[in-house]
Amino acid sequence: MNQKRRTLDIKEAEMCMSCGDTPFKDIDLYIIEISQGIINQRTLREFGGMTMLVGGHPALADMFVARRNIANLMPAVRVTLCHKCFLMEDHSLAALWEKGIAKQKEESEKA
Repeated sequence: MNQKRRTLDIKEAEMCMSCGDTPFKDIDLYIIEISQGIINQRTLREFGGMTMLVGGHPALADMFVARRNIANLMPAVRVTLCHKCFLMEDHSLAALWEKGIAKQKEESEKA
């Protein structure tokens, strides 16, 4: 994971996804990136079968499995929350993800 600190450009600034207000009234804001991973069932079955074949040793089975992709990651959805909404409200990640998808679709239709 990339743990480097980076800056937020003014062009990247967005309103709070929860309340719709500006997130710049407080000292901090929260930007969450949510990615959906679609699990590759075939790879899991192959790995599980190979693990059983080599006597239950996953490290040994890992050397013999041809496929490496355990999941296909969809493009990340970026959600901005203000300080108040992040700390004071309960949020469903699925609901925030859906709002982010709808916003991305709306922006792509405008372009």
